[in-house]
Amino acid sequence: MSLGLATVPPQVSKLLTRKEQLRILRENVMLIVRDYNNIKHTIEDKEVPLFQEHLGRLDAQILPGIRKYTWVSSADAFVNHCRSECKKVFEEVKAFQGNVQKIYTEFDKITKTTLTNIEKVLYLLPNFIRTQDAVMKQKEGEFIAGFERIIAYVMDTYELFLRKKTDVQKQWLIFMEDLDDKLKGSLQSSVKSTLMQFGKHIMGDKGQDTELVAIFTVYTILNIDVSDKWNIVHEPTHDDLKLQL
Repeated sequence: MSLGLATVPPQVSKLLTRKEQLRILRENVMLIVRDYNNIKHTIEDKEVPLFQEHLGRLDAQILPGIRKYTWVSSADAFVNHCRSECKKVFEEVKAFQGNVQKIYTEFDKITKTTLTNIEKVLYLLPNFIRTQDAVMKQKEGEFIAGFERIIAYVMDTYELFLRKKTDVQKQWLIFMEDLDDKLKGSLQSSVKSTLMQFGKHIMGDKGQDTELVAIFTVYTILNIDVSDKWNIVHEPTHDDLKLQL
């Protein structure tokens, strides 16, 4: 092909006849770049070690094609394959993050759980104990159900890393240790907030000038002992209250 005095090489002539195809190819290549960058931006820094093999697999799919194909090559199959692989890795990352968020939601429920239920009424001590025992059993059931959900989320998440190499398995153990610490912290927070709320009911809020509200019905009884002496006793006694509470 000649343009004036210049002769256009056959390869360039072939490119000119494929102008629209090349435009589409360029757009598809940019889609691969966008998909890949989207994965990199979605993965948090602390998650990268867990997904090192996933990212390595993706690089192994993309890099050979970048070195192999030129503008005169037919790369449609390569583009489709790379986009499919990018989509697969992106969905795996989002599945991991979604499950982690569900686990954190369960931790948050535990943190916000109060293990008692004290109403503004006067309790007889035995009734109070029975009421709180029932509440504790209910909360125990909720904790067990939540823990079973956490286990299900963890097992589902581990499917993403089940057949990965030793380095990834080490990172998974680190991830699990972090979850264990967070679960322990949630349980401790629940117990701490419960004790603080219970303390406010018993002793009032030290930070607030509030009037103490009675919780228990305590009977004052005048007894006469065997030596005909009158004694004042309380039912329940102070020691009984301390022991039961």
